[in-house]
Amino acid sequence: MIIRLLLITALLGTWPAWSQSLQYHFAAPNAVHHEAIIQLTARQLPAGPALFRMSRSSPGRYATHEFGKNIYNLKAIDTAGNPLPLKRIGADEYEISGHSGTVKLQYTLYANHADGTYALVDPAGLHLNMPACFGWIKGLENAPITLRFALPDSSWQIATQLFATTDRFTFTAPNLQYFMDAPVKAGTLRFRSWQVNNPDGTQQEIRIAFDTEATDAQLNAFTEKVKKITSEAAAVFGEYPAFETGRYTFLASLNPYVQGDGMEHRNSTMITMPVPPGMIDYALGTFAHEFFHAWNVERIRPASLEPFSFEKSNVSEALWVAEGFTQYYGSLLETRAALQDEKGWLASLAACINAKQHRPGGRHYNVIENSQHAVFSDAGVSIDRTNTDNIFSSYYMTGAAMALAMDLDLHNLFGKSLDDFMRALWLQHGKTGIPYTMQDLQDVLAVVSGDTAYAAAFFRDYVYSNQLFDYSTALQPAGIMLRPREPGKAWLGPNRLEEREGGLMVSGNTIAGTPLYLGGIDRGDILLRADETNLSTEEALNGWLNQKRPGNKVRLHFSHRGQEKWAEVTLQASPDILLEKMPSPNENQRSLLTQWLGPRSR
Repeated sequence: MIIRLLLITALLGTWPAWSQSLQYHFAAPNAVHHEAIIQLTARQLPAGPALFRMSRSSPGRYATHEFGKNIYNLKAIDTAGNPLPLKRIGADEYEISGHSGTVKLQYTLYANHADGTYALVDPAGLHLNMPACFGWIKGLENAPITLRFALPDSSWQIATQLFATTDRFTFTAPNLQYFMDAPVKAGTLRFRSWQVNNPDGTQQEIRIAFDTEATDAQLNAFTEKVKKITSEAAAVFGEYPAFETGRYTFLASLNPYVQGDGMEHRNSTMITMPVPPGMIDYALGTFAHEFFHAWNVERIRPASLEPFSFEKSNVSEALWVAEGFTQYYGSLLETRAALQDEKGWLASLAACINAKQHRPGGRHYNVIENSQHAVFSDAGVSIDRTNTDNIFSSYYMTGAAMALAMDLDLHNLFGKSLDDFMRALWLQHGKTGIPYTMQDLQDVLAVVSGDTAYAAAFFRDYVYSNQLFDYSTALQPAGIMLRPREPGKAWLGPNRLEEREGGLMVSGNTIAGTPLYLGGIDRGDILLRADETNLSTEEALNGWLNQKRPGNKVRLHFSHRGQEKWAEVTLQASPDILLEKMPSPNENQRSLLTQWLGPRSR
């Protein structure tokens, strides 16, 4: 440890007096134990104490994340190398006094979690999400930034949306917002790239930086599929965004050593999928979703996320559009690119309808309320038990259900589609950089549909309140029908059960309105017998249920804190539905479905 600190002190002392206000240096002499040494030189500070802090939120995440827990050995010096007084004034805030306009900091970072939010420092490579790694000086959020790497292996390649310089180890960012939104991969990367053209004649590059053991042939085949996805995404909006670096980068960690995740950024995305080489196609849906974000959320921005705060969780009422509409298009783009069949697409739609119509959080809470709950659900961590299963349904899924509802209405009532809505939203709020409000969304729907009253009713019924959309009727013009997922089968609820102590323990909250919930059975209770059938295994439970029908009244014996109890419950049928194509669609139905799912790109 002493050797490493001396090394960094020497590096700090030898940095040139560059004109930029903030310069970072990243080294990883102890990468084998997942440690890095980060130095920050802040120049032209105003008089008085400087406040250094770590972030508590990250772009694309909405819950609080305590990145400050992973830094230590923090020291501050002046230009002559003399120590400066450093006082910790909060969990992730430090006050530095006695400086004369320049502060040089150094600290150790521990990073051992590769996903879309956190970081990994390893002898095999670097995986850096910036808020998890780099502290910053309050008041200098608009200062330009320089970052230089001292890599454990100088042959490593670096992939990022940061701006390159003539030195391949040095990158820049115009300000803190861009810097924190620009993840970095470094290691033995393999690149695939292609050029795309916009209607105005500009040409840009899209590339994939692969961290995977897949073969070159597998990467080539995968890249061709991603090309189709990106082309279909651009066709929705009529053009690609103007990427500030002239390039968009997929940072693709497709290997067993990462956590499953995908995280969008302005000119890149961090995708982590723990898949073996032969299964990398599993990531295509994530590629489709994240690339659609280059328009929807990165440039078509809710006003509630502007400016993005790195000091606290960011609450937004609009995630049902920002994430939910993107979820809807992720599956649709795969289908239009002929990478998913109609059966897979219908299954994705059914899952969204079930989340909105048949889960308490979707049925009883509107999409705005589900969006605002993201501050507790979006990879947020709690040690106490919550009632999330009964008060929240994913804004990804409920928002996708609203996207489907709007798409169906625009098709059926106005001869338009959700593509028209997204393109109008792009022109009014994406290209212009004007963040939108709920009223703005309603206004765009009014213009696209040509019907102000319809737009007002849609938002009144399905956004601000919780009226259930009639998907069954709306899907018929496309030759699609709804049917019960398990017709005639008896059902106790969608409960997680574990074999325990001669019975089946309910390991999650029982769901409001289901037989177990209505019978007074909850998490931690152990099901012992159903009528006279012992429930020692799930197989025994399923065998017993197969002999029953919805509406049957049965007696359940269960243990609560060691005390045996019983309840009379009425079995139900699962409310969940499936979507299927009608067996004999007419010509109009076939035409609409083909129009809906057909490729848009040329």
